[in-house]
Amino acid sequence: MKCRKCGKSDAGFFISWSDGSGPKVGFCESCAEEAGIFAALRRVESLMHGFGLESGGLFSASEISAPVEFADCCQSCGTTLREFERRFLFGCGECSLVFGSLISNYLTLLGAGEDGSLGFYRGEPPKCYAERSKLHAIHNKINEKIVKEDYTGAAKFRDALNAHEKKITARRKKSVETGAKSRVSAPAASPEDLSRILLDTRSSAGKRDNWLLSQVEIRRNLADFKFPTKSDKVQCLQIKNNIFEYLRKQSYGAGRIELSELKPIERFAIGERFFHRRLNPNATAMINPETGSTVLINDADHVTAGAWSGERDPLAALEAARSQLQKLESGAELAFSQRFGYLTTAPKHIGTGLTVSVLLHLPYSFFHGRTLFWPENAENACVRLDSFRGKNLEHHGFFRVSSPVGFGRTAEEIASGVFAFAEKLVAEQQEMRGDFKSSEVNRVRNLLPRALDHAMRSYRLSYRDVLRLSTFIALADELGVAKFSGFSFDDVIPLMSSPFIMYRDGRAYSVNHCEKRRADLFAELVEKWAGVAMTEPAKNKKK
Repeated sequence: MKCRKCGKSDAGFFISWSDGSGPKVGFCESCAEEAGIFAALRRVESLMHGFGLESGGLFSASEISAPVEFADCCQSCGTTLREFERRFLFGCGECSLVFGSLISNYLTLLGAGEDGSLGFYRGEPPKCYAERSKLHAIHNKINEKIVKEDYTGAAKFRDALNAHEKKITARRKKSVETGAKSRVSAPAASPEDLSRILLDTRSSAGKRDNWLLSQVEIRRNLADFKFPTKSDKVQCLQIKNNIFEYLRKQSYGAGRIELSELKPIERFAIGERFFHRRLNPNATAMINPETGSTVLINDADHVTAGAWSGERDPLAALEAARSQLQKLESGAELAFSQRFGYLTTAPKHIGTGLTVSVLLHLPYSFFHGRTLFWPENAENACVRLDSFRGKNLEHHGFFRVSSPVGFGRTAEEIASGVFAFAEKLVAEQQEMRGDFKSSEVNRVRNLLPRALDHAMRSYRLSYRDVLRLSTFIALADELGVAKFSGFSFDDVIPLMSSPFIMYRDGRAYSVNHCEKRRADLFAELVEKWAGVAMTEPAKNKKK
């Protein structure tokens, strides 16, 4: 056979499809190198090392249970290899097949278990995938019957296969038609509803506990649509219609919030309050402060169901988020891979599609200057610890414990791991409280007037300054150094953040102006906490 590329030299390297019995394409050595075949084989060998296999220079594809891919473009959504390597985002569910080898290497690095084993998806598949698995089993039965020359038995399985395929095709067709024809029936939120949920204290960060807020989010994508990063307006509307068909009987306190119809300040305030991140301006949100639940449509993924509370029960928090997706998961065709689990736009979320986080207040770590930059056992516990509204060594007593990846363990294991590590940090605070010396109490007593003076006289304050001062005031109150009867973190998180200051004032500020405004608001807040009148110098601050 001559080389397929140059047509001159004899072919020495071949590519075949299926089980090797299909058509073959041959290349000579120079053309194989030019076409990138050797580079692809090196990637395959690297992947095999990730699976713990040794090729010894010769290997069989049958040794690997997962497929090997090295295409340079997704034919479904158009995401190129270069684009994927730069942004590290999927454009659709098919991208997992095209860029699966790169994801496997990523999972190898970040998803290994404590015993060193790979952490691919270990949970239950959705209902739609169970049916596709049944189709695969029927295909195998047909092949077995054909090999045995039992054509009558093969025909029976063929009829069963056709019936199942028609059922799945009809359901997928109905899903697409529903998105094209139906209309979103949920009522839109009024400005009064929006203001009510943003200022509702039930959605804030708790009162005086070390454990301020626990939050769970579950991401899902529909199989027949591109992910939001690649979807146009028509597709986004179809996705929204589909999801509302499954969520239409669920109640949300503010109704439907179209972020594209809001002012940027209002959109930033919603993201700060309920999601702790900036949202896609074209997303749709539904928020119920009474139940502590959220649904976000067409943000990074087709749908993100969330639940928040101040409780310390991981399974209850997980179940609260899951309950919103029950009808969707039982009836919709979801983007799913047997190898990777639920497929999401960001590969770090694939698997369970789950992220769990806990917001903690650790005042004694703050007082002792312990930044928790690299906490003990955090890596083995598969958790990430970050300073809330700060980076690296920045510390003010507020920390967030979260799950860095959604694969390698079941959803229950991920949630329990994050909560257990958070409980460990809270227990350490109690130990520090018991070891607190009288000399340290006196130090807090001596520093308190200076801290209050700084809080009430400052010309400018950053959000981190406010968090730092609030932690010191909370510490003084807990130690009995001073009494702050009205103190509450609800007045600070997130109400002292820049988005909320601008939202309440109804205007956009520069950074400098926002810090000046925050200093005024925080001075009034400290006065309320302390229950004393401000002195004249405090009222007439330098302008």
